[in-house]
Amino acid sequence: MKDFKHIEAEIEAALSSLDGIKPAAPQPFFYTRLHARLNRSEKNVWERLSVLLSKPSVAIAGICLVIFINTLTFIDFKESTPSLAEQNEPVYDEEYNLAVTSFYEIENTEP
Repeated sequence: MKDFKHIEAEIEAALSSLDGIKPAAPQPFFYTRLHARLNRSEKNVWERLSVLLSKPSVAIAGICLVIFINTLTFIDFKESTPSLAEQNEPVYDEEYNLAVTSFYEIENTEP
């Protein structure tokens, strides 16, 4: 364990390193630009769009639209998937490509 004087010296060194710190200051003309933006009467496209999308009626309509599209997709997917009883041929033939192939074909080179 370090002795008490060494710990005190470390603390003093850390505190003395903070002596030259200046407070944070904004860039020149920051307040002038801030007041100009707050007093501006016209809004750009992004500000108007954000105001429109932040309305509860638009947000609820958007959520309902997404749920409706998901429901339609689920119903369509559910109807288009055939059941196991309706499948005539085994699925594993296509999936695993179980076709019979022979690499050792016999060729008659003699006439």
